[in-house]
Amino acid sequence: MAMPPQPRLCSALSALVAALVLLPGCGSDVPRQPVSGTVSGVGSRPGTVTFQPVEGVHAPAARAPLRNGRFEFDETDGPLPGTYRVRVDIQKPRQLTGGTVTVKGVEVPEAAVGEVPPEMESFFVEDVRITASGRQQLSLTVETSN
Repeated sequence: MAMPPQPRLCSALSALVAALVLLPGCGSDVPRQPVSGTVSGVGSRPGTVTFQPVEGVHAPAARAPLRNGRFEFDETDGPLPGTYRVRVDIQKPRQLTGGTVTVKGVEVPEAAVGEVPPEMESFFVEDVRITASGRQQLSLTVETSN
């Protein structure tokens, strides 16, 4: 014969469930912000733009693809309001010499280049402040050697 649940246990479980539902960041009303912009100095090299929260900011990082010098976050994947250090990762150009490409110091036949992940260069651009004021436009500059 099963015993009925104890009143204290039910109250404790109800309180725990209520607390979990109210945790910040778990609901659908997370105030992610739409942010878009350009990155000059990278040409048409593909990559990513990552907003990394600075120390003291309790928010997840946000990452968007970089295509033709442009990036865009919307309300579902943008950063939360706060201060972020912006990192730009771009593909290093590959140098073709005599039918081979040197990737990470190794010569790879040109036909097999698609099988090798591209080398990336990372640049910390600047710190930016994201506010809850609607879409923000940013212009960032990367100084590369290529």
